[in-house]
Amino acid sequence: MPQSFRNAWRWLLGASAAAMLIASISPAANAQTPDTGIIAICVGRNGRILGIGQKCNKNNFRLKWNIPGPQGPQGPQGNVGPAGAPGAVGPTGSQGLVGGVGMTGPMGSMGLTGPAGAQGVTGVTGPTGDMGRPGPVGPTGMMGPSGVPAGLTGDNVEILSGGTLGSTIGSGALIQLTTDSGDSPTGAPTFPLYMGPGNGASGEGITSLPPAPVAGPQTSVQVPTPGGTAFNLVVSIAPSNAGPLGSDYTFVLCNEADCDITTNPFCVIGNDKFPGNDLTACSSRFQTGSAAAKDYLPGDTLSIQAFKSEANIPTNTVDVRWSLDYAIAPASAF
Repeated sequence: MPQSFRNAWRWLLGASAAAMLIASISPAANAQTPDTGIIAICVGRNGRILGIGQKCNKNNFRLKWNIPGPQGPQGPQGNVGPAGAPGAVGPTGSQGLVGGVGMTGPMGSMGLTGPAGAQGVTGVTGPTGDMGRPGPVGPTGMMGPSGVPAGLTGDNVEILSGGTLGSTIGSGALIQLTTDSGDSPTGAPTFPLYMGPGNGASGEGITSLPPAPVAGPQTSVQVPTPGGTAFNLVVSIAPSNAGPLGSDYTFVLCNEADCDITTNPFCVIGNDKFPGNDLTACSSRFQTGSAAAKDYLPGDTLSIQAFKSEANIPTNTVDVRWSLDYAIAPASAF
């Protein structure tokens, strides 16, 4: 309060001026002043406002009062203002991060069947698969009609062969060719050895001249033929040659009992008699004086006669192997 009535007018004048000063302060300036709730001004004795929020000398007046009053009730809602003009479109934002995979949605309903597609291109053939298991055996079919026998075709030439079964069996069975097979002064066979196709051979010491009324050496080994022509008789002996100089073994192709050396194919293994003879092998094809072939009717028998053909000259005991060509059709011979 004023110290005397004499200065009261100055105090009132300063208060009015202070009020006008505070009213002139902008809200922004007030906002920067700390909200302490008390406003203080300093007024000189002449009524002049010296400052706001300053320390006053003892000769000046300090005025203090509160500007804010109690909060009043909330006013009514104002009218909605008009809509503002649309703002300018902002710049496009940067690409956001890819979101995580969402949960699988429920199965949709089955759609309608579409039309059939066009035929695709044929693929490459795959590798051959493994052979399957054999199937069950089917029932036996009915017997077909008998066919007509075919005529002879090709050359129809077979090879017939035989021998004395080697030294082990031959010597034990007395079916080797020895020096006792021909001892007559004329060189004719006395105890010849007979051999048939398939390694059949007769024993030693059994004569067939003249033929015996019972089975002899030749009849025990000869084989019937279907008819045809035999040719190219080939013979070899082992384990040694025929014997010393002048020794000979003769081999004749027989038809039944016909073993005539003058009409039948034959060959000689010897050590002097015929130039060019081999000491261990011979062939009727290259034998001087031999017939080229021998014809057989169906049922005629075939065998080979072997004997020592040089009298008074001993020969070695040997094993024999032979072969010949047999043409069923005579035209196929040679």
